[in-house]
Amino acid sequence: MAWQRVSESVLALASQRGILRHRVVAVVFIAISVAGIVVQQASYLRLTADPDPYYRNVLNLGASYQRFFAFFYYYGGFPVNLDRQPTKTRAEADATLASLGPRLTPESGIYNRASIFIFYPDAWMKGRPDTAEMRTGHAVWFTFGLVALFLALCAAGQPLLGLISALLVGSDPFQVYELYHVSSSTIFPTVISTGLVIMAACIWLSTDRMARAPRLSLITAALAGAICALQYEIRLEGVGVVGGALFSLVVCFRHRALMKVAMAVAFVAALMLTSAALDRYFAASFTRANAVIAQFGGTPAQPGNPYYSTQWWALWSGLGDFDEKYGFLADDRAGISYYYGHGLQVVSEKAHRANYLDTVASDPRWFGEIMYRRMKRVLTENTPYRLGYGQRFIDVPVSPVAVTLAGLALLAAIAMRSRHADVRGQWNLFVVPLAIGGVAVGQLADYGLQFYAIAHLFVLAYVCCVLLELVAAGGRAVRLRAS
Repeated sequence: MAWQRVSESVLALASQRGILRHRVVAVVFIAISVAGIVVQQASYLRLTADPDPYYRNVLNLGASYQRFFAFFYYYGGFPVNLDRQPTKTRAEADATLASLGPRLTPESGIYNRASIFIFYPDAWMKGRPDTAEMRTGHAVWFTFGLVALFLALCAAGQPLLGLISALLVGSDPFQVYELYHVSSSTIFPTVISTGLVIMAACIWLSTDRMARAPRLSLITAALAGAICALQYEIRLEGVGVVGGALFSLVVCFRHRALMKVAMAVAFVAALMLTSAALDRYFAASFTRANAVIAQFGGTPAQPGNPYYSTQWWALWSGLGDFDEKYGFLADDRAGISYYYGHGLQVVSEKAHRANYLDTVASDPRWFGEIMYRRMKRVLTENTPYRLGYGQRFIDVPVSPVAVTLAGLALLAAIAMRSRHADVRGQWNLFVVPLAIGGVAVGQLADYGLQFYAIAHLFVLAYVCCVLLELVAAGGRAVRLRAS
């Protein structure tokens, strides 16, 4: 029984709670830690040269809609292209519309629509939309995710785990490059940032305080669903975060079964309602764009299908990440050519879906080999354990294989101690990070997308904290024998 209590204490990182026991110490620790997280990210935002470019998405499959932002900012219409036109002020924008006149028309078939919102922080900071960048918006959201994660782990009684995790993920070279390189225009960094926010919500929901606050728990679950819907409108790879959040809501909490179901329903309902609301919002925005264009003599347009390139296109392309046996290529141009080659007049994901499923069903062994090679790449060719600040960084010299094996052993221990509430909550540390990296296993594990996997950083943070717990437990045992 004594060993069982010690093991549960170690797995739950119980000794860390002592940091928060005294209010003054807790406030000082939290304030310094939050400041450190913010300063670290500010050091990247101030860079005038690109960070380490080795760990990056070489396909750069983002879609910067800066060309639409000035019109959206002034007139609320989306999407009208005023790229390289005078739009510093509203007066300049009006003059530009008057001069361009009949040449203006909204573009149809635009997806990733909510990415337009990412430009607002930079535009507000500069007071002008024509030079707005994504970097500022990305930095705000990513930093918010890191701070939220740290505070959630503090609420769970694991402040050191929160700080180590935030600093490791905040130094992740893939996220740092994708987010902070000077010409950043990709929307991919939002997947990890949103995943951190959802992970923070799941960890917060697993705390004792939230277990006693069912209404607040339902509100938090609904808010998480709304955030996931917004992420889906920015970049579809965030769908993995949705799966991880749902798993956490159902499996990783100490609530009664009925409460778990209620939280899952609140999450899904908010997800669907927010998605429908965004559809209506952008439909109305397209109508406003047509009205403004007509006012200045332009040509109104019909809205296209905003989802002509979604999950199945991406999954279809991903089958070409290791070989081209059946003609799949990880290239959007190949996906477009597929339509032309089959004489399809209407761009639709149904064709890609049918071809993907038929190919997988006809050769499951080939597909199994692809999945195995993706998993192997994610586990063995991922980003290093890094602590960084600005251009300076230190890679932690530990074996990824050793850390992974240690993490698997600890996960097995957590599973065996899963009846203990504090230990069961530790699953939240791994579920959403694994779901974030699911894009590499489920879609594409080449061209840098394998670097989306960040679960190994949380594994290292947890292993380090367990080692600290063992040292603390050994110290207590020595003191007890001495007394």
